Amino acid sequence: MTLRQVLRYTSRDLRGAPWRSLGVVLSLASAVASVYIAVACLSSFRLFLTGGSRQWLGADLQVNLDRVPLPEDLAALPARMARSTAVIETLVNARSPETGASTPIVLKAVEPGEYPFYGSLTVTPPQPLSTAIAGRQVAVSPELLTALGISPGGLIEINGHRFTAAATILREPDRFAASPYTFNRVVMSRASLEDSGVLRRGNNLNGRLLFGLRDPSTLLEARALLEERFPDADISDYHQPDPRTVQTLDSAGFFLGIGLGLSLLSSFIASALLLHLHLDTHLDTMAILKVLGAGTRQLVLLSAAFTAALAGGACALGLAAGEIVVRVMLPLFEHWFRLQLPPHPLLPALGWSVAACFLAGFLLFVRNSALSIRVRPLRLFRRQFDGRRLLRPGRHLASTISALAAGAALLVLMAILELGLTPALSHALLSPESDLGIVSHPQQQFSDLQAWLAEHPAYPRIERTFPVVRLRLKQVNGQPSLADRMWWANCRDNGTLHAGEAVLSPAQAHALGVDAGAKLDFQLPERSLHVRVVQIEDRNTLIQSLIGIDLACADVSDAHLLKYVTFRVDSTHTPAFRRELSKAFPTLVHISRGDVEELSQELVHHGLLLIRAGFSAVAFSCAWIMVLIAAAEARQRRPETAILRVLGASRRRLMLRALKTYGVGGAIAGALGGATGALGAYLLIARMTHTSTALSVYAPAVIAIPLTSVVAVCAGWFATRRALKVRPMETLREQ
Repeated sequence: MTLRQVLRYTSRDLRGAPWRSLGVVLSLASAVASVYIAVACLSSFRLFLTGGSRQWLGADLQVNLDRVPLPEDLAALPARMARSTAVIETLVNARSPETGASTPIVLKAVEPGEYPFYGSLTVTPPQPLSTAIAGRQVAVSPELLTALGISPGGLIEINGHRFTAAATILREPDRFAASPYTFNRVVMSRASLEDSGVLRRGNNLNGRLLFGLRDPSTLLEARALLEERFPDADISDYHQPDPRTVQTLDSAGFFLGIGLGLSLLSSFIASALLLHLHLDTHLDTMAILKVLGAGTRQLVLLSAAFTAALAGGACALGLAAGEIVVRVMLPLFEHWFRLQLPPHPLLPALGWSVAACFLAGFLLFVRNSALSIRVRPLRLFRRQFDGRRLLRPGRHLASTISALAAGAALLVLMAILELGLTPALSHALLSPESDLGIVSHPQQQFSDLQAWLAEHPAYPRIERTFPVVRLRLKQVNGQPSLADRMWWANCRDNGTLHAGEAVLSPAQAHALGVDAGAKLDFQLPERSLHVRVVQIEDRNTLIQSLIGIDLACADVSDAHLLKYVTFRVDSTHTPAFRRELSKAFPTLVHISRGDVEELSQELVHHGLLLIRAGFSAVAFSCAWIMVLIAAAEARQRRPETAILRVLGASRRRLMLRALKTYGVGGAIAGALGGATGALGAYLLIARMTHTSTALSVYAPAVIAIPLTSVVAVCAGWFATRRALKVRPMETLREQ
């Protein structure tokens, strides 16, 4: 069999049912595009972390301190070896004297003449950073203007001092270098920070020493000098991105991978159903060729060409669509996170997408070849003569339910995640009984807060406190650790932990590669701390899982202690209490449940953007397949419809019977898809937040039943209407 003959037979098969061929191509293309988009975006972020860490840090080396950097700290490396500057970040409250609104912010003080050594902090209107933050001017994130209800050039009050929002931040490459907070941001000069009096309030802060090497080859020597000078500090260089950040990115990739796996599986099921419908045309060709003497080799070759044509078209279309979406998505991520992302590497995205398409095509080829080889021409021709096709009505109904259930499951999963993640994160960060939380303040501020509350008995009482410490992990089981970084640890003072003992969360134990019985060595400011892991314990809340190390308070009494405090306040009294709290402690950061839900909603919206696009594309493909299946069944039932019409059945009666069948099938598909999507969403939310959600967020699982029933009825009406237009005599004459 020549190549020309193979192409002619393949073209005949594709043209025999063009809409079904298009459905297969679109189903596979949506999955290929989803894989391409996800891998491309994650690769761009990972390349930024690993290949662009100089911009991520703003320097070659960074030393993260829990205090204000001193002049002698900046001289830790000789001037002939490196340039140096300091950046201070702290959490405070900012308010607008014009509107009275207040919100937590990350206040960042820099020396604009030196900062940063790599990359650039760009603002609008375009101007040098030294001009934007000169005098009592500051640069702010655009979201802060919205939160405070002010315009560019408006006034912002910090610790009773007023500053002008002279510029808006467009790009801030080192935004997450030291602080994981996603709060609104204000950048000011070091002199303005001193004038504001914030440092005298005792707020928790991050003091970052940035070093720009004059000769990059001296990196190891410079790091050794800094290790000796700051044994208990967190030191990073551009060769070693923060493992916690990479772990967060990997977790996001895992979550995205679950969605992509479901999307790819649904696309494959949809394509298999369409190909099954396509087999009546394809098997005609195979049967005729068998009668003419074609062997197994020729049939397999034709099946391979047929599948390759469909998979190749889907791959090309999916790659093109994926690249277009990526070119739109990356600028959006840059805008949201204020980062300058590099172009994504083409090879990983292309490789994974082609591999996904090849896998789906190979499975379809195996199935198609097996049916082509096993086909019996006489039996097939006899079925056609009897007016029957390979797919019986029962199988059509199963195909209809499968296609609708797959689409419904994806849409229900997406909808429940949209509705349930925000309150779940809110309950995980603040307990259900709490309405107000105070973020990370040192022991002295906590004592002042207790005294102030004691003077005002009418104010709410402190509900819970979460003491935490930061300390550097140096060794694991006597060996230098790859996780040689500063870690947060919970301080247990309830007697459940003895001195020298530690408890880890499963995620923390996995990150460190340890089990129960392992020995951990931490570095404190003046001494070393040696502990033994006595238990790997599951966490009940997200805040506990984020801080995956528990130590006895007696072991860390001389460490830098912070406390998180929660209050139980009636929601109607929360604003008034916050105003009084701001007057007494103008720099103390307090967050209400509404603030947490708003922040969570933003994170959920951004995090689910890719999954929303991919799931919607696949669900649309499933609906399209539903229409094609209904059309195929209506065409198959033309003889039966013609006979019933000859016997006196009206069009209205036949239409109602068809719509009833499709409506019941759609309801069954909605129930199956809704239950599957709800179960998947429940497991994902429980895994991510360590908490459950209200039953009301699972309403989409119930709504899916009438919704899919309506979709099925509409598809059935369209297909049956076309079948009823054909005159009975024409149909019977064809038979």
